[in-house]
Amino acid sequence: MGASTLLPAEQVAVEPGQTETCEVQVRNTGQVVDRFVLDVVGDATSWVTVEPSTLNLFPGETKTATVTFAPPRSPDVLAGEVGYAIRVMSSEDVEGSSVEEGTIEVLEYTEVAAELLPRTSRGSRRGKQQVAVDNKGNRDVAVTVRVFDPDDQLVGGTKTPTVVTAPGTATLVKLRVKPRKSFLRGPTKTLPYQVEVVPERGEQVVVDSAMVQDQILPKWLPAAMALAAAAVVALVVLWFSVFKPVVSSTARQVAQQENASLSSQVSEAKQEAAEAKQQVEAVTNPDGNAQGTQPGAGSGQDGSSDGDAQAGSDGDAATDGNGDANGNSSSSPSTSGSNAPNASSSSGGSSARDFRIQVDSAPGAVGTYTTNSYTSPDGKTLLITDLILENPSGDKGLLQIRRGTTVLFSFGLENFRDLDYHFVKPIEFKAGSPVVVAVSCQNTGTRCSPAAYFSGSAG
Repeated sequence: MGASTLLPAEQVAVEPGQTETCEVQVRNTGQVVDRFVLDVVGDATSWVTVEPSTLNLFPGETKTATVTFAPPRSPDVLAGEVGYAIRVMSSEDVEGSSVEEGTIEVLEYTEVAAELLPRTSRGSRRGKQQVAVDNKGNRDVAVTVRVFDPDDQLVGGTKTPTVVTAPGTATLVKLRVKPRKSFLRGPTKTLPYQVEVVPERGEQVVVDSAMVQDQILPKWLPAAMALAAAAVVALVVLWFSVFKPVVSSTARQVAQQENASLSSQVSEAKQEAAEAKQQVEAVTNPDGNAQGTQPGAGSGQDGSSDGDAQAGSDGDAATDGNGDANGNSSSSPSTSGSNAPNASSSSGGSSARDFRIQVDSAPGAVGTYTTNSYTSPDGKTLLITDLILENPSGDKGLLQIRRGTTVLFSFGLENFRDLDYHFVKPIEFKAGSPVVVAVSCQNTGTRCSPAAYFSGSAG
């Protein structure tokens, strides 16, 4: 036989940050003097100790050792029952060693902190901020976020005034404030207000903030209007000094050419009318000789004139035809479109990167997570600028965005169906560092299937 160990029957309750003790009895059940080594095993070895760690006992002798419980005030030590065990090892009879198990009840405590991102909002009609609610306690806590303005100059609030945060996580809540009065022009105004974060139990947290209210009309508008007016004046001056005289001169030249053409046509019509009048007078002359002579002379004259006119006409026509032919032959250079260069474009490889991670998780205990991840296959660094969270089934529980094992964001599933974030400074995942989505499903009977969509670039 070796040793027998006895712990108190009652459960030890301890508050994080405090210390509690109990005694463990060790009896030598062997036949020789023995040396016993005491140590702690289980989940609480980092904050449970036993003193002294060795006992020298005669046969049948019983001694006690003190077990000290000192859980730290940290979200890592969750509220509830924690198991531990005291192991007593015999130096003379190894098989006679014993292990006595016990439980500790870690009491609950609530500690909440809050921070505004950015600290001050700015706008002409409304301001946008995010409240980061940090749960530094050891249990889930529901908090209410509200805006308080003692001067009653603005109104504000959130779409989800009450959120549930998990221990050791930060939950982001969108906050909007709106001035009661706006103005078109004038100096900026500073409107102070307070953001109150009230947990269901514990002390509330008050964060001071302010909204910088700008004028509705942008400051660059007067300068732009003056520049536009100057451009209009310059165009008017340019029209009357340059473009209008050129247009008038061109119109005058066209009118003069039209007048010259009309004058030529009128002269030709007058000449044809005079010739027709002479022919009519010759036919109606009662003197036969004159009539016989006149027609002959007239015929000869007319024939000669007609012949000359015909010859001249034919010559002109021939000349015009040759001129046209020569003109067409010499003044028609080839302008085939096939000789023009072809336009082409090329685009380089894109560094854009987007992907979607969905987690199928069965209901489980609080703090139990199912994960899914994505790692850049080409070994490049991921720069995430856009994040969209999807919860179409209205699942309950917690969703975390991690960089490897580091938690970046934590969201309550019951607080959203679709939620999007856009980051001015990208979230960086270095080469080989996975993007992890973790889900703690708190549904009743049904599985959770939320997802997250990431967009950015890889380089």
